[in-house]
Amino acid sequence: AFMRLIKKFFFIPILAVVFGAQAATSAPTTPQLDSPLNTLVIYSGAAITMGASSIVGGDLHVVEGATLGASAEFGGNIEAGAAVTLGASSKVGGNITAGAAASLGMDTRVSGNVTAGDAATLGATSAIGTNANYI
Repeated sequence: AFMRLIKKFFFIPILAVVFGAQAATSAPTTPQLDSPLNTLVIYSGAAITMGASSIVGGDLHVVEGATLGASAEFGGNIEAGAAVTLGASSKVGGNITAGAAASLGMDTRVSGNVTAGDAATLGATSAIGTNANYI
C-alpha cells in the first residue's frame, strides 16, 4: 500500500512536467527583440556565417572570417581578422574592416569605408561611402 502511494506521489509531478514541457515547445520560436536591443554587438572567436536576409542592428566582430548571405543588413560596422564576404544586395550602415580580403557582392551598399589588408573585390553596381544610399 505504501508503494502505491509513493507511485502516485511521483506520477503527478512528472505528469505536470510533461504537460509543461509540451506547452513550452508549442510557443512561438521567433525571438522578438525590443528596440533597445537592436544595437547589440555580435562577437565570434572563430568564423561566422549568416543566411540570406539576416538583419543586425549593431556591429559584427569576428576573429577569422565573416560570410553573410544575400540581402543581409547591418546597421553598424563589420570587422574580421581574415575575410569579409557579403552576398548580393547587402547593406552595411558603417565600415567594413578585413585583415586580408573583403568581397562585396553585386549591388552591395556600404555607407562607410571598406578597408582590406590584401584585396577588396566589389561586385557590379556596388557603392561605398556617400554614394551608397544605405536606407
